[in-house]
Amino acid sequence: MSTRQIPCPYQDSGCIRRFKREGDLTWHVTMMHWKAGQSVASTPTVGNLPSPSPGHSPPPNYLNQDIPPEPSNQRKRKTRNYHPFLTGEHCDAEGRPVTPDTPPPPRGPLPNVWNLFQTEVQLQLADFLYCKVQMSQSDIDLLMELWALAAAQSESSSPFSDHNHMFAEIDNIRVGDAPWQCFETAVPDNPGPNAPEWLSRSYQVWFHDPNTVIRNILDNPDFAQEFDTAPFVPLDSNDTRRWSNFMSGNLSWRHATKIYEDDPSTEGSMLVPIILGADKTTVSVATGNAEYHLLYLSIGNLRNSAQQGHRNGVIPIGFLAIPKGMTIPVICHCPDGHFRRCIYDLAAFIADYPEKVLLAGISVSSWCPKCTSQPSNLDQISPRRSCEHTAVLIEQFSADNDVLWNNYGIANQNVQPFTAHFPRADIHEMLSLTFSTKLLKELSKTTLSSEGKTRADEIMDDIDAQIAVTPPFPGLRQFPQGRRFKQWTGDDSKALMKVYLSAIADYMPESIMKCLSTFMDFCYLVQRPTLDETTFKEVQTLIDRYHHYREAFHMSGVREHFSLPRQHSKPWRRSNRYNALSQMLLINQRLDKLDVTPALDPFDAGVEDMGAAGDEESLLGEVKLAKTYERSYPTDISLLSRYLNQPNLESLACFFLYEQLNGEPPPPDYRNEDLPAIGSIVRVFHSAVATFHAPSDISGTHGMRRERIQATPQWYGYPRYDCVLSVESEEKGFRGINAACIRLFFSFQYDNVEYQCALVHWYKRHSRTPSDVKTGMWVVEPHYHNEEPFMAVIHLDTILRGAHLLPVFGLTAIPKKLHFSQSLDVFTAFYVSKYADHQMNEIIH
Repeated sequence: MSTRQIPCPYQDSGCIRRFKREGDLTWHVTMMHWKAGQSVASTPTVGNLPSPSPGHSPPPNYLNQDIPPEPSNQRKRKTRNYHPFLTGEHCDAEGRPVTPDTPPPPRGPLPNVWNLFQTEVQLQLADFLYCKVQMSQSDIDLLMELWALAAAQSESSSPFSDHNHMFAEIDNIRVGDAPWQCFETAVPDNPGPNAPEWLSRSYQVWFHDPNTVIRNILDNPDFAQEFDTAPFVPLDSNDTRRWSNFMSGNLSWRHATKIYEDDPSTEGSMLVPIILGADKTTVSVATGNAEYHLLYLSIGNLRNSAQQGHRNGVIPIGFLAIPKGMTIPVICHCPDGHFRRCIYDLAAFIADYPEKVLLAGISVSSWCPKCTSQPSNLDQISPRRSCEHTAVLIEQFSADNDVLWNNYGIANQNVQPFTAHFPRADIHEMLSLTFSTKLLKELSKTTLSSEGKTRADEIMDDIDAQIAVTPPFPGLRQFPQGRRFKQWTGDDSKALMKVYLSAIADYMPESIMKCLSTFMDFCYLVQRPTLDETTFKEVQTLIDRYHHYREAFHMSGVREHFSLPRQHSKPWRRSNRYNALSQMLLINQRLDKLDVTPALDPFDAGVEDMGAAGDEESLLGEVKLAKTYERSYPTDISLLSRYLNQPNLESLACFFLYEQLNGEPPPPDYRNEDLPAIGSIVRVFHSAVATFHAPSDISGTHGMRRERIQATPQWYGYPRYDCVLSVESEEKGFRGINAACIRLFFSFQYDNVEYQCALVHWYKRHSRTPSDVKTGMWVVEPHYHNEEPFMAVIHLDTILRGAHLLPVFGLTAIPKKLHFSQSLDVFTAFYVSKYADHQMNEIIH
């Protein structure tokens, strides 16, 4: 096939670079997220998107009944309506007010944690043995003995004498330290003859001092740009109310108002909403059952991107007593370097349903811990529970526990929630809503059971085979045995759900598939970092759609109700299983200490496919070649074409270079001699790294995420050529994007300018709309011209990020010897997965 027949579908890379970096419509969702928390003074005009309007109107009353309207003479001067009383004003270390323009006091030099180690080798070895390979104590001792034996010949020594020496050096790290403490509960003197066994035992309670934990979070300079000091109401350029970070919510505003009304002397203080989370896990490894209840703490001042960054923004504490700071402000050092008077507030509690039952003091008979709906009809709209309402019920029916149990689900009138002793805290308000994507797997399995056991088992075997050959994707684990493995974790369930719909699509009725895909859409939509009134309308549409299609389960007799399973995991195996809790807490504490040390870049080493990009600016996105090129390839473009058996590589690269130099493709009647020649050294790379803003996913403190895009003939023994999304036009969603399979990453120079490129095989869409009725996903197929792959060389600036293509399997049995590395070459049609991660869900629509 001649080069003339393979035109590049793009304009020059400068145009595409503007699409990505100046915020064109392809990036409109991400761009708006990036701009969401910025004031007019700090927000530039970006590309085709207008800057946020400096004016706004009061929030809609039906959404913000507790938020007073802003004075009309101020509405044109800001895009945020801040709380008028708890404003987070600066003060000095003694709590005395300072003027707003007073610079923060200089931070003292951070302690050099590396000085605690005698050499850099000690530091790196401790991180390697304790964090990466998790070597046992006896193996550490053996390694040090062998090291010392070898070192004796050169009159040196091993880095550590034994494991105790290494542990002691780790324990000496004191940056942000909040050591674990422990106390033991007392056994009641006279528990009574009929008292349960658990009442006659003492228990160890391990905890971090919450005041220390909160102060450490507030004093962390990593959060300086991801931190809100006062409740606020953000509006976009159309004066539409938005919700993004915790301090933009109604609860923060309402509680700040209540604090000021109760004590006007708190004016100017900074509200610090405390977000708690609980989890229970049962460990059983041949030694019996052991239950552990973990309690986590964060603060609502941290923005979503900081919470996702996993930089000690969420800390296990294990204990609740916070005697100071909930009624009288305390002086805290904040991430931006300023001191502020802070007042703590119990704001939210995140837990699974069993923990919610215990916290709310309701029965375990499927009652809702937030409202009074009957278990038999949870779709009914009912009043929210409250501590005051529960107290009235207990007083009214104190002589009849059956009424409390049967009509209101109150388990014990003598048990009070822990929030009863905290100001402004109502456990029913604090409890967050949760949902589980594992529900899809259980529902589909139950649906197939209606086919009869033999046929259902055959179908499940087919589904397992399809899941096993799913092409790899950064951060997504493979399932070589499908969904049949013994020990599940929450991450396993989430990963499986990203590929599950495509595997079951041809075995499920259309109405049930629409129900399941709607549920998935709902899960992704409500987890976006920024929501607005339009989003809430979309959420309501999905809820209505879900309830409509859910009737298919009832009509077929498959299900009568839905359940919410729970899953947990713990670092149990590194302990010696005897009094394991203290060992597990110490292990976690040491891991946190080592986390402050510099680590090797896993992306440069090629070990990991994806992860957080910690400290980059909030750029919209970029793709760069790996730092190391492959030295085994020819460096001449002609020789490389023959070596790779890609005869059109040279002509396509010259075609690409003409476009770069002239800003447009060559004329239709061009000759190969008209194209510029590539005479420089050509370097080949086996991967590239995409960095982009994705605050809903695992990301760094600025909401940045990285993923590695592979194009290598050897990846764990098999070839791997990933797919990508490439910007084509200004149209929204996938209509302005093309999918392609990367066949080669390479670079060359022309007139001292480096061009980073990719050779790609294009896919083509089936239609202008998502063409699969059951899943609501786009379908593409490999593009061929005259029976030859339709290929092109494109600039890396045109690549948005990686794409996950899932085969359209059909009902044909999967060959037993088919490997997932072959799937992109074997199947003829693919779903463009919108469930690969949250950012993909926003892009692919």
